[in-house]
Parts: sequence; structure tokens; C-alpha cells
Amino acid sequence: YYLLPLEAFSNDHRILDADTRHGIPSAGYCGDYATYEITRDGVCYIKGDGTIKMPAGVNGFSKIVFDPDCNITTIGTDCFCDCDLIVVLPESVTNIKDYAFDSCEDLEYIYLPDGLESIGTKAFYYCDELSYVYVPDSVSAIGLLAFDDCPRLYISLPSRFSYMTDGYS
Repeated sequence: YYLLPLEAFSNDHRILDADTRHGIPSAGYCGDYATYEITRDGVCYIKGDGTIKMPAGVNGFSKIVFDPDCNITTIGTDCFCDCDLIVVLPESVTNIKDYAFDSCEDLEYIYLPDGLESIGTKAFYYCDELSYVYVPDSVSAIGLLAFDDCPRLYISLPSRFSYMTDGYS
């Protein structure tokens, strides 16, 4: 067991070393006018404007920090799919697209800003550690199964959504 090559050992162990794929800083574009930078400690910093969507395969971060001066308006489809993270969305976000946080199994907390207008279909599907979400009064549309398969979730909805049943909130 202890004589395994590094490649085999890293298949089921997270190694934070500059010589492996884990813990290596990276940066790039996550939208037409937005960029990301991931540090060695797993923090993803996002700057820019408009719609964001993380490139395929970029998910080795545990926290997202939005630049205070950013003007991100939309979290794109599949943006943070299968990421393990903590999220506080900027006040400029008005839309969360379909599957935006799908399968973020370790997502425990998300702050939804007061100006948010819509939450897409299965936006938070299978976020099994998500425990509480406050949906602001500004939200006028919530897609089907937006919070489905979130067994720990307590959700606070505006009164106009009181008719919704489990799975369709």
C-alpha cells in the first residue's frame, strides 16, 4: 500500500502538492466579460460582468468569492455543476439558470440576493447538504424540481408560492 506510485495513490487520496493536478492555481474566462482565478487553497475568485459559466472540467474549488465591483447578472446553465462549495451570490445576480448548482453535494449554504428574479429547473438538484435557503420576494419564477432531492433543506418562500408541493419548489 505504501509503495504505490503517486498516480495510483492520488486516485483515492487528495494530494495538495504543486507536482500533482490538485492544488495548482488556474485562471481563465468564465463568460464573455468575466474571468476566474483559482488559488492553491481552493478559492475561486470571479470578476467581470454578464453571464458566467465555468469551463468544463474546472471544479477543483471549495469556495467562490465574487469581486465586490463585479456585475454578474446570470449564473449560467450547469455553471457550478458537481462543485463542492460555499456561495454568496453578488447583489447583481438576477437569474440562476437550469442545473446551475446541480449535484453540488457538499453545498451547505447559498445566499440568494434580493434582486433575484428567477431560479431555473433543477437549479439546486441533488444538493444533499443544503440546509436552508431564503428565497427573496423579488423571485417571480421557480423552475420545476429546483430544490429536488435536497433532504436536509428548509426553504423560506414568498407567500405567492405557498401552493407549491415538495419537489416543485
